Amino acid sequence: MEAMDNLDTLTISSALESLEGQKTSPQELATACHRQIQRLNPALNAFITVIDPQEALKSQLPSTGDPSTDALRGIPIALKDLFDTAGIRTTAGSTFFADHVPDQDAFVVEKQETDAAQPRGRGVAGFVARRRPLVSYDSYLAARNLAPGTADRRGGAGIAATVHHRERDADIGFVGARCRRCRTVHFPAQRVCYGCHAKDDFERERLSGGRGRVMSYSFDHFFPTPEPPLITTMVETDQGCRVYLQMTDARPEELRCDLAVEFVFRRIHEAGGKPNYFWKCTPLRGEPCFSD
Repeated sequence: MEAMDNLDTLTISSALESLEGQKTSPQELATACHRQIQRLNPALNAFITVIDPQEALKSQLPSTGDPSTDALRGIPIALKDLFDTAGIRTTAGSTFFADHVPDQDAFVVEKQETDAAQPRGRGVAGFVARRRPLVSYDSYLAARNLAPGTADRRGGAGIAATVHHRERDADIGFVGARCRRCRTVHFPAQRVCYGCHAKDDFERERLSGGRGRVMSYSFDHFFPTPEPPLITTMVETDQGCRVYLQMTDARPEELRCDLAVEFVFRRIHEAGGKPNYFWKCTPLRGEPCFSD
């Protein structure tokens, strides 16, 4: 098959065209990907756990017939070793967890696996489709800290592991707290409710799957970002909680108060040689704003 001769160098777009034209199959793509990993990984050391292509194909979800959810079906994917994957070794890059095999998936993995069950425009394929492309190659170089003459944004001592662990629910899970007495939602979690002043009487409240609207915004032209200005917002979630967030995949001219947004997990900065992630908001494309 002619397509097989070039499978090792196909882009995702080309691979999708090849799948749609039935010039290749998911099995051939998975085999080609596995072959490249075996060839290059001894030098790159980029993959920690690699599963057999046949095992990988068993996890492929059936087609829904909906182009928005089938958009990336058949494309091999890789997950960061930080995210628990049920039944597959997940080490977090540490020898301490060298033999760790989780019994359930992390939330990020669940989102990927249930992509085909998501409504139109949701799930991994929907998020990829809504990503705003960079306007130039210079912007790409700046984003990767490869542009000559630009300030290195990777300096600094980094954030202590104890801080990461203590704040993991808020930073990674975007989890706040709901007062059991007056039902007021707080983010980050507090000990005292500012609604009814009850103390230590809260339950967890996940904000990551919800939506919100922009209450106010500003543009920071001095913060070192690949595409100035940095957009910062005050967002009211659909639970009534207000959160200060950066906005991504948007241009300044799109901003307005009451703009409907959703929440995405993105890199905030890099310090101490390690990237740091948090939640940002992004415009909810094609959806009406909230109404009071």
